[in-house]
Amino acid sequence: MQTININLDSGRIRPIIEAFEPYSYNQDFTINLSHDSKNRIMVDKYPLLCSIVNEIRKQGNTCNVNLNSQGVSSQLDYAERMGFLSFLGIDYNYQKEKRNSGGRFIEVRNVNGYYFPDQELENIFQNDFGLTENQAKDLGVIISEIAINSHLHSESKGGAILYCQKYPNQKFLNLFIIDSGVGFYHAMRLLDKYKILNEREVFLKAFEFGEGNGKGYGQGLFLVSEFIRRNFGTLRVISGNFMHIIEEKKSFIFKIPTCYNGVITHLGIPFDINSTINEIMDEQIIQQ
Repeated sequence: MQTININLDSGRIRPIIEAFEPYSYNQDFTINLSHDSKNRIMVDKYPLLCSIVNEIRKQGNTCNVNLNSQGVSSQLDYAERMGFLSFLGIDYNYQKEKRNSGGRFIEVRNVNGYYFPDQELENIFQNDFGLTENQAKDLGVIISEIAINSHLHSESKGGAILYCQKYPNQKFLNLFIIDSGVGFYHAMRLLDKYKILNEREVFLKAFEFGEGNGKGYGQGLFLVSEFIRRNFGTLRVISGNFMHIIEEKKSFIFKIPTCYNGVITHLGIPFDINSTINEIMDEQIIQQ
């Protein structure tokens, strides 16, 4: 059994990726998490941990997760409110009353062929975003498509992990879709036309309209990327050795020092929507 020690207070997701990078998920693990209540935990760590632990367990292996926390922590209260600690199998004494999540957030979910997030996303987008019912539905469907494709084409036993939180004061929505499968490079190279391309070239193709592995990759990522760019949102996608970032309408693609074999997608969607998914799709239809 492999033992992994992770300090939740340290950095963002890179220490977690580095901790698991040398290992196959097809073995037993003990994961020891530590946290000091004086420190903040970056929220992107939780869905990543849920994805990795879920993948290990769904491959038929044992994964024990232990938590050593110093002091009463509002950070862990939040983690349990969003369902992360329960998902990981951590027994945490949450003493506050849980409020209804409808239209405000989506607790951590496993998109695995039985749960589809489009209706919950539509409910969120109809509040605060100034979208019509049809516009909210289309945006929810496109984002849901990314999560469903992660389940269908990542060769992951665990499917995708989805988590979504709305921040009314900051006027944006935080959304994560993460799988611990094979990533863009290996999934897309199942088609002959991609076998001559290197990893960076395949990574870029994943964001082009109509590209992908022929079973869904491409359109959803393209539309969401273009939607984020036009509306001054943020996008971060990690797969393999590459990361794609969109911030303030600028796009960056670069190589990262660690390798994550699945796909990590993080969307920051502002409330102020100037360009809808419908408009972007209509433009693509005209251009075809």
